[in-house]
Amino acid sequence: MKKLKIKTLLKGYKNFKLIFRNQVFESGKINILFGPNGVGKTTFFYSLLNLKIPDLREFEYVEKNTNIIIKDHIKLKQKLMFIPEENMIYEYFKGKEFIKFFLSGFNKEYNKAQVLNEGKKWNINEKILNKKIKNYSKGMKKKILLMANILRNPEIIIMDEFDTGLDAWSLEYLREWLINQKRQDKIIILSTHIIDIIENFGDNITIIKQGKNVLNESIENIKKKDTDFRKYILNAGFLK
Repeated sequence: MKKLKIKTLLKGYKNFKLIFRNQVFESGKINILFGPNGVGKTTFFYSLLNLKIPDLREFEYVEKNTNIIIKDHIKLKQKLMFIPEENMIYEYFKGKEFIKFFLSGFNKEYNKAQVLNEGKKWNINEKILNKKIKNYSKGMKKKILLMANILRNPEIIIMDEFDTGLDAWSLEYLREWLINQKRQDKIIILSTHIIDIIENFGDNITIIKQGKNVLNESIENIKKKDTDFRKYILNAGFLK
């Protein structure tokens, strides 16, 4: 069992403030962040990972079986993969060059056979890997970023709007991969606006409203107490 405990995460702007307190993400579950546009889902990810400097950040990553405890964001990033909604990728690399460069940052060897094998799952062949990333489509850039991260075998998986930008084949493979990572007891945190995905794919939902985490509950429990799942989470996320 692994846990990512967010004790306090604060990030203020001129007309907005993110206030995240007492949030726990457990391994072996698909945790979903849900809420209207502009309420702080992306800000939460960026502030946790120091891509935006937070006003206050107190968290704890715990692996109970190894007694590992991490409280530093730099050490945490060595454990995780983050896929943003907008691709953050060096476009003047060739695909294979980017993967090699990316893996080297985590002291991982570039294994051509492994790269080609992973590429098959995304419909990316050696010819595509030898092209400059600037010539890729938006979806292809996201697939290269996913490939590089998957080859790292991370313990924590964070994806912002995970279901956007991919073709149907790739999205289906991504879902299968995420389910497999869940079975391997990884921590998985995803954001999405698609209620069908939340209802049929997620295990736990965190609703963010006006910058605050206002609800954290298992999807199974919500279904037990309210027959209209869609109405329940829409009301919780959107009504004042």
